[in-house]
Amino acid sequence: MTSQNKHPFFAEVIESSLDHYTAQCWEWKQFPTFGSLVSIQDKELQVLGLVTGIQTGSMDPSRTPFAYQKTEEELEREQPQIFAFLKTTFTVQACGYIPASLFHGLQPRPSTSSGRAMQLSAPGELGDMDAADSLLLSLSKDASEGGRRANKQIIFAVPPNPPKIHAFISEASTDIATQFFADAQFLEVLYGFSNAIQNLDELLLAVIRTVKAKNLLSPSFLEEVSHGFALLSGNDYRRLKVFLNRVEQIK
Repeated sequence: MTSQNKHPFFAEVIESSLDHYTAQCWEWKQFPTFGSLVSIQDKELQVLGLVTGIQTGSMDPSRTPFAYQKTEEELEREQPQIFAFLKTTFTVQACGYIPASLFHGLQPRPSTSSGRAMQLSAPGELGDMDAADSLLLSLSKDASEGGRRANKQIIFAVPPNPPKIHAFISEASTDIATQFFADAQFLEVLYGFSNAIQNLDELLLAVIRTVKAKNLLSPSFLEEVSHGFALLSGNDYRRLKVFLNRVEQIK
C-alpha cells in the first residue's frame, strides 16, 4: 500500500464478475501494489484475490491530464484543483474464498517444507531440452515430497458469488496471507484465466516479491511456484529458463 493510512479499507468494487473485479481507490494516491493480496468480506464469504493491474487517469473525459513541466509539489501548491479529477482503479483476479462458517479460528499453519533450498540453474547452465527435463523432474520430486498441503479454510477456486458492487476492499491480513501463500494452489486458478491477464510472468514475479516483503518466502514456496509455472506454461524451455533466472535474482 502506498499510504500509511491505518484504516483497513481503501477502495470499493465498481465492476464485478465471478472471476475478477475492478475497484476504485478512495484516494487516487492510495492503492495496492501489483501482485499483492486483497480481501473483500461480507456476511456470506470472504473473497481473496491478487492485484493484476493498476491504472490512474481522469474521471472526467473532458479533463485529460497533460504535462505542466512542474513537480507534483508545485502543482499541489499552484493548481490543486487538477488532482480532484484523478482516480485510480485496479483489477483483481479472484483466486480463493473463505465461507462464512470458517471465518473464525483462521490461524497460520506451520510450513511442512523439507527445508532444502531449491537449486536454480544459473544463466547458460540449461543447454538443451534434456537439462530442462531434468530440472522439471527435480522440481516435480520436490513438490511431491513436500505434498500439497490441504487447506481447510481457504478454498482455491472462483467464489460462488461475485463481490457486491460498492463492497469495501482491504489488504489481506497477515494470517490469511500466510495461509494463502502456504502452497501454490492459487497458480491453478491464475492459469485458468491466463488469457485475461496481460503478463502472467510479471504477475508471478510480483507475487514472489510480495511474499518476500512479508517475510513469507520459503524454499518450498519457490519450488511449488517454479514447478507449477513449468507445468502450466506447457514446459516452454526458454520461458522457464528466463523465469527461473529472474526468480534467482529476487531471492
